[in-house]
Amino acid sequence: LRVPCVIEWPAVIKVPRTTEFPAATMDIFPTIAEIVGLPKSAMVHPIDGISIRELFGKDLKSRKTPIPFRYMGKGALVDNNYKLVSLDIKQDKYELYNLKDDPKEQKNLVLTEPKIAGKMIEAYKRWNQSVESSVSGKDYPGGLIESDPKPRPWVNSPEYEPYMEELSKRLEYKNLLQNTAE
Repeated sequence: LRVPCVIEWPAVIKVPRTTEFPAATMDIFPTIAEIVGLPKSAMVHPIDGISIRELFGKDLKSRKTPIPFRYMGKGALVDNNYKLVSLDIKQDKYELYNLKDDPKEQKNLVLTEPKIAGKMIEAYKRWNQSVESSVSGKDYPGGLIESDPKPRPWVNSPEYEPYMEELSKRLEYKNLLQNTAE
């Protein structure tokens, strides 16, 4: 889950540095909103991320709110050094890892750290229910205005047609394009 990010703003960030502070793409909007002075009343809630604007001037040691993930029926919640994992969010089975002591996630602590696991499981369940509410439109005034668009694979998009011959020669696209053609 650890991916590098570079933030450059010479007028504000005077000294280059690195940080171990956990952040995610969901923090981009709240950060920009704070920078431009967007009032909290103008934002649609819930907001999953936090502003990391304070991090531009000093190193923060810990994050106040965890970072949740959900993808293809799996989920995770990262709370500073701890990571809760669900390989199937429809089942009530979780794994817990201390990322600082066990970065390869080999020692499941869900049974040996029941307080931490319980707190994180409840936080994940609340967030996941919030996602379900958002998907169904319950979080938005007036409900959903339009439903999610149907997936449209880029390999079938007319916009890419002029580039397909060239892309088909590239190793990283060869199998994808062959499987799509079948």
